Amino acid sequence: MRNAWILERFAAVDRKDIDGFINMLSDDHQFIFGARPPVIGKDDARTVVLHFWEMIGRLRHNIWRVREAGDIAYVEALIEYERLDGNVVLVPCCDIVRHRDGELVEQRAYLDQAAIFADLSSGEHVYKAHWIDDIPSARKALGLLPEPEFL
Repeated sequence: MRNAWILERFAAVDRKDIDGFINMLSDDHQFIFGARPPVIGKDDARTVVLHFWEMIGRLRHNIWRVREAGDIAYVEALIEYERLDGNVVLVPCCDIVRHRDGELVEQRAYLDQAAIFADLSSGEHVYKAHWIDDIPSARKALGLLPEPEFL
C-alpha cells in the first residue's frame, strides 16, 4: 500500500510509541502542532511529544481521508483525546506531512486544542453539542467510506 507509512505514523502516536515515532523522523525534522512554536529535530520532538502525552490519557486518530501530491500527504482526521479526568473529546484535525527518502521531514497539525484542556467542572462543556460519539455513523452521515479514503 502506497500510504502505509502515513498510517504507521499515526498508529505510533496512538500507541504512544515514542521510539517508533521518533525513528520515522529525519534529523532536520520540523513539526508545528496547533499554535505552538515549531519543534525542530528529533531531540526536541521527543521532549515536546512526551510532555504532551503526559497531559492526556489515550488518543486515537480516526483518519477519514488521505491525499498525496508528490512528497506531501494531506490527512483529515477526527482525533479522540481522553483527558486526564476521564472525559473523551473529539477534535477535527488536518495534518500536512512531507516525507523524503522514507523519513518524515515536516509536519503541520491544524487543530483547536481548547476542548482537550477546557474546564469541565460545571458538568457542561461549550463544545458538547459538537461532539461525535459514534464515529462509524458520523462517517456514514458525511458520505465517507468505513475506512480511510486514499486519493
